[in-house]
Amino acid sequence: MGGILEHAGVHGFLEDTEKLYEAADREGNEWRAFMTAWHARFGSEVVGAQEILAIALDRELLTEVIGDKSMLSRAQRLGRALHTIRDRKFGQLRVELATRAHNVSRWRVVVVPQADGAR
Repeated sequence: MGGILEHAGVHGFLEDTEKLYEAADREGNEWRAFMTAWHARFGSEVVGAQEILAIALDRELLTEVIGDKSMLSRAQRLGRALHTIRDRKFGQLRVELATRAHNVSRWRVVVVPQADGAR
């Protein structure tokens, strides 16, 4: 595809992929570190975004996600971000929506067993 586009005069196809992968890896690493610290602190206990916000702040993780406004704003932004990564696996951990009532979500981190033969 790149050769065809180059021949057609479209230059630079996929030139930014390295930057894209670096950014994606950095974000994944931040979430992995955050979830590891979350699980170390709370295990699989059901918690709200306000309860786990301190983990991100103390470890200076997810700063772009939570922003720099009020604590309420940061907790709300963290909660919205958790909805976007819900059920994604980071290492051996996955975040799950435990409950949602009156527009308040509560979360838990669970250990996902590695499948036989998987790396």
